[in-house]
Amino acid sequence: MKESVDAALARLEVMAAPDAELAAGLGGATTLHRLLGIRSGRTRALEPGAPEFYADWPLPHRIVIVDEASMIDLVMMDQLVSAVGPAARLVLIGDANQLPSVQVGAVFRDLVAGLRPGATRRLTRSHRMSPIDPDGAEILRVATSVNAGTADLTGTPLRTRAVDLTFHGFERLGPGTLDEFLDRWHREILTPRANLPLAFDRLYRVDGNGNGEGESQSASDTAGVRTLLDTLLAARILCLTRQAGRFSSAAAINRLMHHRAQADAVARGLGESVHTAPFIPGEPVMVLRNDHARGLSNGDVGVVLRVRASERESLGVAFAHGARYVVHALDAISGDLTLAFALTVHKAQGSEYERAALVLPDTDGPLLTREVLYTALTRARRGVVVLGDPALFSLAATRTLTRTSGIARGLAARAVPRST
Repeated sequence: MKESVDAALARLEVMAAPDAELAAGLGGATTLHRLLGIRSGRTRALEPGAPEFYADWPLPHRIVIVDEASMIDLVMMDQLVSAVGPAARLVLIGDANQLPSVQVGAVFRDLVAGLRPGATRRLTRSHRMSPIDPDGAEILRVATSVNAGTADLTGTPLRTRAVDLTFHGFERLGPGTLDEFLDRWHREILTPRANLPLAFDRLYRVDGNGNGEGESQSASDTAGVRTLLDTLLAARILCLTRQAGRFSSAAAINRLMHHRAQADAVARGLGESVHTAPFIPGEPVMVLRNDHARGLSNGDVGVVLRVRASERESLGVAFAHGARYVVHALDAISGDLTLAFALTVHKAQGSEYERAALVLPDTDGPLLTREVLYTALTRARRGVVVLGDPALFSLAATRTLTRTSGIARGLAARAVPRST
């Protein structure tokens, strides 16, 4: 979020006074847990897990802006609202049509429905899928129709062969094509030929502590890591479930993609040991929990590298760090990592990609709803492929996730008519 605001300010030819004030006072973005002082695993004598900031000890900020507000559950929203000072302003930004939090309630959706009209503003222009770009406009059209419950797929043929995909706009691929699709995705989207030497042949120089920051980074190393990261961060396979589903879960597809990466590694001469390695060079990995000491957050995605420190070769994981990157020893953080070729739609919420693919389950289930389709489609800027039975896609678009926090009803009951 901070990078986005900084980039927008940098593009201004003339910076007005409010812009200059914003640039001077903008601090670093943070998670809600860190903002409120909530520390998982920390206990207190009287209030285990209680936030540092609450109603009697409010946040010191005049304005608190929270992005992706649809992901906030009922308990977290209660803690946040309680901690905002009485003279401060709370701005919640989100899409009420996306998936709600995995925890209790659909709080943002209920707030949008229950607040007085003057308290909400609806932004209708898409900056991710540009309406003037044919690819983005097509994705936007289908996403809008899904959100309306119609799933208008007019002009989008159901392809039966992965070879016919263009990876532009909105495309559909029928059942029974997963293996050939993953082959194309692996070769053309994630591991183009030019990236193979960067992943398997190069040793990236780090210091004696395995740290890839600072003077240890050559221009060549920086360019190589940036190429790998840009490639991997620009595309993602999305699934409805993490484990459930023999072929359609994120775990199953990560295994299939891992096998393909292993075959490439052997072909490049890395040896048979890669067949038992949980992570190999060139693979995308995701952090599973916050690690404040290393500056890593749950959901951060990096790339595995071959690194050399003090003439000793090992494996590290590189994460983007502004214009450069930082490397952490794989052995030190491997317990908090998972492969990230594929993610659940819930986990990918808040992210955006140049291209995405949504793998539908083989059979109907409670997770197949309008919200999951809409959230998945709107992750992509330029191209999205939906794999699976088209009847399941159409069925999902007809039903919504039923969940309520009671907020809309409570706000309506407490509403006081304004005097004219």
